[in-house]
Amino acid sequence: MKSKLLIILVIFCGCNPAQHLARFVKRHPELLKKDTIRVIDTIIVKGVTKDSTFYYRTSDTVIIQKDKLEIKYFFNNNDSTVFIQGKCKGDTIYRDKIIYVNSIEVEKVLTWKQRIKIWLVDNWWWILLLFSIIGIAIRFVIKFYTGK
Repeated sequence: MKSKLLIILVIFCGCNPAQHLARFVKRHPELLKKDTIRVIDTIIVKGVTKDSTFYYRTSDTVIIQKDKLEIKYFFNNNDSTVFIQGKCKGDTIYRDKIIYVNSIEVEKVLTWKQRIKIWLVDNWWWILLLFSIIGIAIRFVIKFYTGK
């Protein structure tokens, strides 16, 4: 009974993958790579238009314009009406957001054949030196036993 309880406690108290990863990163911080993600949000503000009409006794057209706002004041002589139209042009707002993210760089695991191939290519002169020493040793042994 005690052994079953102990096994259940060990199973529930075991480490989860997040703890394994945290411990791994703590031991090998050189594998963490700082990465940046750039997010560009676009907000489009639509234009607004408003117009109005009233009676007035002047004949003139006036246009008032500032930045994205334009107001037109127009008098119609035929029926003595004034037409006012206001318009605000639409706008696009860009918001640039940079997010810093940690990522783990995983290296490709080499097979034993690839490791041997790399070792032979990188250490060819050691192999040549080893064979030369073995050749000299064999000649020395042959010369020692034959007396020549």
